Parts: sequence; C-alpha cells; structure tokens
Amino acid sequence: MSITIALVSNPRITLNAASPSSRRACPEAIYLLRRLVEYLGIREDVDLLCIIGELLAPAEEPQPALTALKAALRKASFPVLMAPARGTAGARLCLEMFGKEAFRNFNGFRVQACDFPPEKELTLGNLQAALDADAGPANAAKKRVVILPTAQPGVLSPDALSAHNIAIATTRSPAMTGEPPPAGIEVVDDFSATPYSFTLLSLADSDQAPTRENIALRLPLPLRDLHTHSHFAYCNDDMDLAWESRLMDAVNLSGTAITEHSGHLVFSQQQYWGKLWYPGDLAPAQQHNRKAAYRDFLAQAAKQDQRFQPGLEIDIDLTGRIIVDKDLLEATRFRIGAVHFLSMSKPAPDTPGAVEEFMRLTERLITSGLIQALAHPFRVFSWDGAGEKPTRVFNRVVKMLKQHNVAAEINFHHNRPDPVFTRKCLDAGVKISLGSDAHSLYELGAFLPHLHFLREIGYDGDWRDILINAEP
Repeated sequence: MSITIALVSNPRITLNAASPSSRRACPEAIYLLRRLVEYLGIREDVDLLCIIGELLAPAEEPQPALTALKAALRKASFPVLMAPARGTAGARLCLEMFGKEAFRNFNGFRVQACDFPPEKELTLGNLQAALDADAGPANAAKKRVVILPTAQPGVLSPDALSAHNIAIATTRSPAMTGEPPPAGIEVVDDFSATPYSFTLLSLADSDQAPTRENIALRLPLPLRDLHTHSHFAYCNDDMDLAWESRLMDAVNLSGTAITEHSGHLVFSQQQYWGKLWYPGDLAPAQQHNRKAAYRDFLAQAAKQDQRFQPGLEIDIDLTGRIIVDKDLLEATRFRIGAVHFLSMSKPAPDTPGAVEEFMRLTERLITSGLIQALAHPFRVFSWDGAGEKPTRVFNRVVKMLKQHNVAAEINFHHNRPDPVFTRKCLDAGVKISLGSDAHSLYELGAFLPHLHFLREIGYDGDWRDILINAEP
C-alpha cells in the first residue's frame, strides 16, 4: 500500500486586497488554494491535503479569513487535515471550525499533526511521547507520517526514524533559509511566496524513503490565457479586472483574452439557457442587446492593462447561423468558437443524428475564417468527463483544424480533454490553445492540469513549439 499527501505550508491568508504580496501576507492565497484543490481533484491521485503552519497573516481577522478558507476547501474530493502552528493568528478558531482531529488513518498509515512543545528538544523519545499524548499509540498503523506545524530545533537520525517507521514533514523556518533541510525531515517551502509551491509526498509501506515532488502554481514561462469570461456572462462568478491583473502578475500570465459568449450579448438569460435561440428562428431583440456595452468594456480593460486582449466566444445555432456581427468582429482580436448545444442534451455518440449535427456546426465554425481556436472540443458530449466522445470523427476534426489553421483548445472547465484527440492534433501539427474558461477568479491561468495533461500524453518538448499562447 502507499499514500500520497499534498502539503501546503504557511499560506498566510489575508483578505485585505490593499495588502502588498509578501512572504508575511498573501492576498492571492485564497484564490491559489482554490485552484490547488481543483488541480488535485483532477489528478485523482492524492489521498490527503495537509495545510500546516501559519494559516493566516499575523494581523488577520480570523473569522472571515477562515470562513473563506473553508469555502475554498468545500469542493475537495479528498480529506483535509489542518495543522495550525501554536500561537499564530486563528489557530484556536481553526480547530473549532475544521475539527480538532489531529490524525487520519488509512492505507496502513497514520498521518498525524503534532504541535510539538517549543521548549523541548526534538528527540525521538520526546516526539513519540508527544504523538501518543495527542492521539494515542498508532498500533494498527504500519507507518506514521508526522506533521510538525512549526519547525523544531533538534537532530533526528534518519536511520532511527526509519526503524520506528516515522516520516516527518515540517515548515521552513527563517533559520533554514539557504540551508539544506535536516536529514530525514521533509521541509515544505512557504506557499505564501512566489512561486507559490506545495509538495506532494508519496510513501510506501516498505522501507523506501519518501519521494517528493515540489509543484509551483506560478507558471514555468509566460503564457496567455485565451479563454476567459467577464461580468457579462450569465454564468459569471466573481470576475474582476483589477484582481485579474493582480493574478496575472502572480501566476506569470503575459496576457488574457476576454472571450465572452456572443449569445449572452444578444439574448436574455432565459432565452439563452432555455435554448430558445438554438432552433434559429429567434431574432435578437434590442432590449437584450449588450454588444455596445461589451465593446466599451473591452476598451476599458485594455486601457487599464494592456495585457487584456479583446475577444469573443462565438456561438452557433442549429441552422449554422453564427451569432456575431460586423461591430463585434471589428472590436475583437482573438475569437474562439464553440458548439455549446445540440438538439439533444449530452447525447451518446451513437444517438442518431447527434454526431452529424455536431460535425456540421463544427465545420461551419472552423471554415468560417472567424475563429483562431476551437473551444473545448467535444465537451457537448461529455460534461465533467461523464459521457463518451465520438472518436470516429476525431480524424476529420483534426484535418479541418490543420487545413484552416485553427488551434485545438485544452480546457478543464467542466471538461476533460481527450488524450487520443489531442495526441492526433500534436502529431498533425495542429497548434494548441490553453484556455482556463475562467468564470471565477481562481480559475484564471490555472494551467497546471493543462501542462500535466500534455506531459501525460507524451509531449516532452518546448511549450513554445506547440502553443499559440506562449511568449515568443
């Protein structure tokens, strides 16, 4: 048996947007933690998330900050163990809100938080006594993983730890800066400072030493997010230009294309989500026309931050009518196209007429000359990965994309890109577009799943060779 633990150390959350980002306080942390939860859920190989050390910035008001943290963790598909450092902001309230359970048992392991007394030297005997006092002997566990919320002075022999089946992970103290970690102890870097990293720690029930992977949420090179939304979207959550600029700085985005749904600009919310427009016989009404306001918004965004690129996500109806006009085309530089609806909702690939309808609309978009990327290919068949995609038309779509120089988008927003289709695109020389499809701030530029996916399907080259949104 084995276990994989995600470790986040010292996030130092602050909800004060006016606070400058620093190692002591991280306004971006709440958004970065939310995207971390999303990424780990997509990976599906993490057994436990541990958040340790200084959870909040030193002067932070605990109640609202911990409430925001609890909301950020709500969608976690794995258990979470909180281990706040003694005496830090919100430490007591954290245990009241998240539970005082100091350990988790599974797969033959006990993962246990131990707020070791600071006045004691960290020795094996003292540690064993503290562990047993906190949670009792781990008789059923073959191996203990000990989480120390505060780095402790002391020397522990790796051989002695191994002999007692103990592995230790802790935060990095200021005294450790520039120094190698103590032997036998996994030291986790601060999440609150760039590159906003966390650690995946994997352990087997054998005598093997733990293996670790440090993963940064800051992107390895400047990339552009070429699929994002705004307050004009009927499905918008909390998109905000000022915060988007701040997050672009944090995660190394060189640009963001604002690509609002064209159908949201000309139809009412009821008309759009009710598919009343989709048969093709509903003309846009003036009272629902928000095109001019959207064009003004795009101009305002570019004036505020030149990294914002005016764009559009073009809808198409059953008749092949593309929902766009001359004014919107002139106001936008980067456009993507998507089949969001079919006559039947989420049809199986063998549903009579479903694939033919999809292909007719997809071909219309790709050959229109209006789009640079096909958004979330085949998602209309497979929402959140549930459902089967029509593999028999993969080659036809790849051929059309290549012929018309349209990129294939990798998109994880309620979507799981198909590895076979994407590999065919790469082999054919079809460019890849990375799109977060952000409707919430935490999603902006959240490309860890995208890059991990490309490596998983065998791409090991330079990102610049395949992406249309990489810096030259």
